[in-house]
Amino acid sequence: MEVKVFVGDYISAMQELRSEGYSPMTVQDVAKKRLEVLASGNKKKTSQFWDISQNTTSAVAYFKDEIKIIPNCEILTNIDYDAEILNGALVLTEDQYKQLPGKTFKHSELMTNTQMTRIDRAKAHPVLQELLGDDLEPYVDAVFDKVKKSYGTDKA
Repeated sequence: MEVKVFVGDYISAMQELRSEGYSPMTVQDVAKKRLEVLASGNKKKTSQFWDISQNTTSAVAYFKDEIKIIPNCEILTNIDYDAEILNGALVLTEDQYKQLPGKTFKHSELMTNTQMTRIDRAKAHPVLQELLGDDLEPYVDAVFDKVKKSYGTDKA
């Protein structure tokens, strides 16, 4: 997978990315690339992909007590300057939210705002399962290995 970094606000970066014929990355794409560069042993590339946050077209949308996970959100892919952004988040109407494809959870079903351990929480977390798919186990293992090495803890 060829990767090019686009710098700037999300809307500008997405427009430039599309105009140059690139496809935006999802959370799963980023995880795959991070695993790839980690396996390569190239410290510079590993740092570029692990130490810098990445914007993606994966979305977590909220409405009342619902949370919807959209692994590849078309609205984010096709975003333009007409979009309403509030505190870094895309504002959706109720109809837009309802039309989004994706798995829906009740907020009360999800563990949030707490540290996770590798097996009992991270690998079993439904949001991570939706976003990472088949890459969940190797990616969670890699993240927890890096956390253990860097911070000496088994929680992330």
